[in-house]
Amino acid sequence: MSRCGVFWSAYSLDRALCVILGRPLTLRDEAIDIEYPGEWDTREIDHAAIDSQDDHEPRAKRIRLPQSPYTAAIYSFRFDRITAEIKLMLYRVAQSPTRFPWPTDLAGWGGQVDSSCRELLEDARQDLKWRGLSTGRGSGLQDRTIRLVELKFHQCIMLLSRPSPAIPQPSSSALVTCYESAIATIRIQSELGRFANMTNSWLTAHAVFVSGITMLYCIWTSPEVRKSTSLKTFLQQAESCTKLLSSLGKTWSVAKNAQSKFDHLVQVTNDSWKSGNVSPRRQSRRTENNNDIVEPHPVDNAAAPDSLPIDFWDDLNADYSLPQNLLVDELGDMGTWFDLDWLGDTNFAL
Repeated sequence: MSRCGVFWSAYSLDRALCVILGRPLTLRDEAIDIEYPGEWDTREIDHAAIDSQDDHEPRAKRIRLPQSPYTAAIYSFRFDRITAEIKLMLYRVAQSPTRFPWPTDLAGWGGQVDSSCRELLEDARQDLKWRGLSTGRGSGLQDRTIRLVELKFHQCIMLLSRPSPAIPQPSSSALVTCYESAIATIRIQSELGRFANMTNSWLTAHAVFVSGITMLYCIWTSPEVRKSTSLKTFLQQAESCTKLLSSLGKTWSVAKNAQSKFDHLVQVTNDSWKSGNVSPRRQSRRTENNNDIVEPHPVDNAAAPDSLPIDFWDDLNADYSLPQNLLVDELGDMGTWFDLDWLGDTNFAL
């Protein structure tokens, strides 16, 4: 591997760990002057990772790649640079605007990031598919390469759309987008695992677990997500996540611990979904005079419908809410492994 390749591999790992552990960026992008591996005098790194609305240069000219065996890696590094931009703008440690100004229009900036990510993903799919055909590589290897780039895309979208210090209460559309990327991550990892192409690593365990928690978070906080999701679909997605964590748990103990916590939260959600008059708050509420748990009335879950009508969720929104510390309390010491602080800064009122 070239020295450029070594540097950008270390850069990619640094960006991943900064997101996972909630740490600031080790090195800012404007301090980097090393081109992507396999490039010659393209100077792409002189430009921002996210397309500027004031940049009128044709996009196809800006992103065109030379013939290189590093094509897939370069697309991955491009998403890493977008990750760094999101971290800097939304998750900075020092939030003083005098040290580094916030975007003047966060909503507009977020839409621009989303569009850049989607355009970059489409370019990657077309370029990698074309190069796979031209080089005669096996379809299995080509498909795996595209799937890995898609995972980078969904990681960027979830980081952009979930709660952050700059946007503690994301919009409804942002939560729907976040939910879609969370379940897409689980689906892609399941497809990779089915054909023995999933990377058996601690980073994969993090990606799967956080995607599962994000899925649960979006279901509890977004009426739009709940109205468009059936109980059967939710349980299928949760089962896929559980199987992945179980597989990873054979090597990584953190994945095994994560599976038990995730399964319990899925059961709480399932019970509340089926009952119609029981919510996690009612299950965990204690009396003022003692510490006895108030037990819910028995419900015939066998008669519960697969997909509940919208009126049910509207009634639930009016009468019940999820305790703000439920997810944080259930996850416990998982916060020492992964950055889950964003869960504690949100309002879980249904």
